[in-house]
Amino acid sequence: MHPRAVCTCSFAQLYYELAGAINNGTPVPGDPLAAAFLSQIGVNASDPAPPVAAALRNAGDSMLNAVIYHSNKLELSEQFDQASGYEKSVSNLTWSYAAFLLAAAAR
Repeated sequence: MHPRAVCTCSFAQLYYELAGAINNGTPVPGDPLAAAFLSQIGVNASDPAPPVAAALRNAGDSMLNAVIYHSNKLELSEQFDQASGYEKSVSNLTWSYAAFLLAAAAR
């Protein structure tokens, strides 16, 4: 078991915030750690900023869509079952909703 909704939404928020920073003029990070991070979504530091920011937003959108898809009628629980991918455990946890709303606000 794992707090997947919270972690997934927080990771989406990271993608959105980095996309926003790049759109506002921050250079695409080019260090080795950033290279591994960016390669997960198929871009790299030498790519132009607009496509990198778009790829980051798309990746964040995919994560939030996965949380919605696996929700129980849009109710967020603490954990997802690793075998079925659907929610299990305590339902309607505030921290799951907070993580989703923070990611959506960063979008």
